[in-house]
Amino acid sequence: MFKMLIVDDESTERECIRYLIQSADLPLELREAESASTALELLKTWPADILFTDIRMPASSGLDLAKRAAELLPGIKTIIFSSYAEFEYARTAMTLGAVSYILKPVVPKELEATITDVIHLLNEEQDLRLLQDTQQSYMVQYALHGCINGTLPAGVSPEIIRLLNEFRQVVLLDFPLHFLEKNYAVFYEKLRCEMQLDMETLNLSSTQSVLFLRRETESAHSFGCDLHTYIKESFRTDCYLSISHPVHGYSNLQDAYTFAEQQMEQRFWNPETHVLSYELAGLPRRSQDELDDNAILSMIRRCLCDKDSAGLTQNLDLLFQKYRQPAKQSQIFVKFVFSNLITTLYPFCRTTPKNHSTP
Repeated sequence: MFKMLIVDDESTERECIRYLIQSADLPLELREAESASTALELLKTWPADILFTDIRMPASSGLDLAKRAAELLPGIKTIIFSSYAEFEYARTAMTLGAVSYILKPVVPKELEATITDVIHLLNEEQDLRLLQDTQQSYMVQYALHGCINGTLPAGVSPEIIRLLNEFRQVVLLDFPLHFLEKNYAVFYEKLRCEMQLDMETLNLSSTQSVLFLRRETESAHSFGCDLHTYIKESFRTDCYLSISHPVHGYSNLQDAYTFAEQQMEQRFWNPETHVLSYELAGLPRRSQDELDDNAILSMIRRCLCDKDSAGLTQNLDLLFQKYRQPAKQSQIFVKFVFSNLITTLYPFCRTTPKNHSTP
């Protein structure tokens, strides 16, 4: 809903305009002011979209008000109304950016048509800004993807570089079960509104995303704990967070992301720790399970090299049996283990020659 300020030194005139607008059921939030000075003070705290002002008022005219209002709020639309029909008033009003000029006594249908046209104009400008913001957001996301992967094109515009230089910290999020496939739009909007995060976002996959914060957190670990709690309570899902060191310039974004990505690997060794930050950064501590897995994979590799089929079967069964049982290991860690298994097995897999047909 757009805001409209009605300015006239006569209260009966203001009440009449208010009544006509409300009778026409126009979608406007209305306020009134009895002078130009009062109107300007109100506009500083209540930025109206439409200024509806009389021309002749004590101390300062509506034309002066229109000029100063446009300086304060460049996008404001001004409608001048007066009992004076002189051409000079109308011409001066238009040069000051007024979108329309209405004579007193106000004709209800004329007033409704004029304000409806202004509302349409405001809607068109709002849609255009939204389109431009969306396009700019896509450009920034494309540039951010290039930054963290070291593929930022050389010809990026100075405006995009300026926007990239606004980011101060990188947060890597890791979710289970393809959380981002259906929830990302609502998720990001809630983070912006309810957590008041000034940020740009980038989806890496259906389970991972990156938040690029425009404000450095006072305490990265405390911030991470608050964010983790909010996500868990609001979306009924758990996640891991990795928070980078502060960033000072777009050229540091790749290092910050790489740090957050490497730090995220600690979730494999300490699956109970969901918030990882540069403040608590340290070498990952390997669990006994991880050491046991390495030992089994080493035995599998040795059996493959020795062509020991019995030993290979025994160690594969041992690994499979271990992960058939319910465990506290995260799905990501299980995938990690069996990806290593596939990497170990692959070089020893026999391939069928192209000229050989299987009977």
